[in-house]
Amino acid sequence: YEFFLKKDKKLGFILMTFFASLFHQTALIMLILLLFKNKRYNIKMYFITTILGMVTFFVADKVWNLAVSLFPTYAGYVSKEQYMETSYLAGTLSAIVAWIILSMGIFLERKNKQKDKNYHFLAYMMSILFIVDMLVIKINLFVRLASYFGIFTVIWLPTTLKEDTDKNERLLLMFIVIVCFCLYWGILSIYRPEWYG
Repeated sequence: YEFFLKKDKKLGFILMTFFASLFHQTALIMLILLLFKNKRYNIKMYFITTILGMVTFFVADKVWNLAVSLFPTYAGYVSKEQYMETSYLAGTLSAIVAWIILSMGIFLERKNKQKDKNYHFLAYMMSILFIVDMLVIKINLFVRLASYFGIFTVIWLPTTLKEDTDKNERLLLMFIVIVCFCLYWGILSIYRPEWYG
């Protein structure tokens, strides 16, 4: 984030991504951010990514085959049932929360005509998070990719819930965020206690 957006050092970003891939190959997925450099995010893109997220649910197997062709070391996971199982409960919850958070930010920023590059970048990150979470529903292993984009939620939320938005709207949406995350955590704690202990 620092190299890519704040310092605008593309080479530094690429080098850090390759360095991260020494810890885990999937870090290379962050190179797709280069496609979104200086790209504007608008309401049309919001609807496109929402529909794309729905479509990826139905083509998750094809996306998995593409992922394995790019990262052959993951072919071995096919035989390990716990990685290839569906995640209808947690995946669906994650996708719903990701979509709500994306939608809230778009709604709050609808009147802001001076959206900065930070907004556009983070909107794309939230959209990708939603799309990846839709993949997680069908193939649990994709949750590893969700971590790369989900971390940007901690920047997106305070950025879009900033002081110059309507106070009542802001309070309502903050309440929705808290309820969403508490429900997510509570449901997983009850139905998937082995995940987090």
